[in-house]
Amino acid sequence: DMTCKPPPEIAGGQVQGVKKSRYLPEESAHFQCWQGFEMTGPSTVVCRNGTWTELPKCKVACTASKEDMERNNIALKWRPENKLYSISGDVIEFQCKRGYFKDPESSPFRTLCLEGVIEYPQCKPG
Repeated sequence: DMTCKPPPEIAGGQVQGVKKSRYLPEESAHFQCWQGFEMTGPSTVVCRNGTWTELPKCKVACTASKEDMERNNIALKWRPENKLYSISGDVIEFQCKRGYFKDPESSPFRTLCLEGVIEYPQCKPG
């Protein structure tokens, strides 16, 4: 039997649309992540030889908030200023805003996004 059962559940996401009870060879299903999650891997999976091709993962996104960055006098080093998402396990680099200097007590300026949490470094006026 080369048909597939419905695609498995994934953490932080779901299959879009109606799940069928069986899928024919080469039929596909599309996953989407819930709000606040970022997808890694393919969003579309295909039924091949009775199993599904590689499933995507939905990881908690980190949002670097403008308010938190303002409060600490820092900016993102590499990204445009608008939406500040990155994925769990990503490295995020900050820099001081112009006219500010690294606080000697500050946490590192290269930080990891861990399960949606960012530790912000701090800068203070020169």
